[in-house]
Amino acid sequence: MIPTTPWRLGARFLIPFALVGLMACQPRSSATPDTAEDAPRTPDIPEVTAPDHVARFPATLPFQVERAHPIGEAPSATEVEAFTRRMAGFFFDTDYFRWLRRLCHGLAEDNPWDQPPYMILWAAPVAVRQGDVVTFRHVTGADNVLAHVGRVIGPIVSAYLMGAGDAAQQAALRQMVLGIIRGVSAMYDGSIWAEEDPVVPTIMARAIFHRNHAWTLDGGRKAAVDYEPVRHQVFERRHDTLHNPQNPTWGDIWVRTKRSKDDFPWLYRLHVHLARLLWTVEDPQIREAALKLHDQIRAFAQDIVDHGYIIRAKAQGGEVFIPYIEGTETVDDFASMVEYEEYVPNAECNAKLAVALIATGEPLGNDCDDGISEIYEEVSLIRYYGHTWMQWGFHVGAIVTAILYDAP
Repeated sequence: MIPTTPWRLGARFLIPFALVGLMACQPRSSATPDTAEDAPRTPDIPEVTAPDHVARFPATLPFQVERAHPIGEAPSATEVEAFTRRMAGFFFDTDYFRWLRRLCHGLAEDNPWDQPPYMILWAAPVAVRQGDVVTFRHVTGADNVLAHVGRVIGPIVSAYLMGAGDAAQQAALRQMVLGIIRGVSAMYDGSIWAEEDPVVPTIMARAIFHRNHAWTLDGGRKAAVDYEPVRHQVFERRHDTLHNPQNPTWGDIWVRTKRSKDDFPWLYRLHVHLARLLWTVEDPQIREAALKLHDQIRAFAQDIVDHGYIIRAKAQGGEVFIPYIEGTETVDDFASMVEYEEYVPNAECNAKLAVALIATGEPLGNDCDDGISEIYEEVSLIRYYGHTWMQWGFHVGAIVTAILYDAP
């Protein structure tokens, strides 16, 4: 058995917003450009419009990015361009995106139930090869799967928008753009129980686990998924796994509930990419899926704002509840953006600002100054080093969301 942790195998080396520019280059060589023909191709962006409630990301940043403490001499424009081509060339020359596509799965297009397909880049399935079939065996609850999806969705969307790569690579990119959008959307649709009355579609699950099946990939590669190790009941402080036997979309599935704020930075950034797609892409399937997820994220953000920046969850049967620490009236911090404000005013302003903007297009009084919540961030890093990427992510997420909604 070979453990497959995609972000360690390559995804973490992709820097989503840096690669937005890289994919314009259409590289097939690592050579340094020295002629006009080697200049980056400007893609033909179709004239499309998005619904009025979809914000538009600006073509250029509204501010100049400068290093606070520059060291040495900055590279020239020519040197930056040469490195850009070399780095982008690496991903296409190694067929990285087609490899990534083979790892993404959820419910295959040609599934035996003829149900709506979707895919996710999961955190850590175990890849087991028997004969000519590779089975992705799920052994963990996939609690913060958006942190892994978020590391690759930027480069995937950007490469797709720029038309980069050959025909097979473009096909893989389109499959991932459409499939991953549907996969995140499934975290809302899968969190609906048949007995809900009224239906509450604004609660996001951590993940859903469909049923075992097999499919065929490019080149005749055979793949399968084994969800059985995680399709069982779990009750824990920060996550539950619940049976949803008659989900309106997929029927018999299991749902990982108690959505945490931990991977919200990647949800904020995904929201920005959805807006980019809706303002640039003509493909009707991608537009339909992107608009659906865009509006699901907005409704989810509004639910959080309406309940005082608390992330609600669902229990068995779809009953909505607030995750309190057992025996107390304290909301568990994984589901709250305000729990520490008693000690540090506006402690999690970055997280709140992005939610407010997505929900309403307005900051709703969340003034984060320079974005540094020194006491809260220092204490959280001492308490748990994993907060490093979370706090960094909340800073970036707040910035890009503020740019999207033209918030000062």
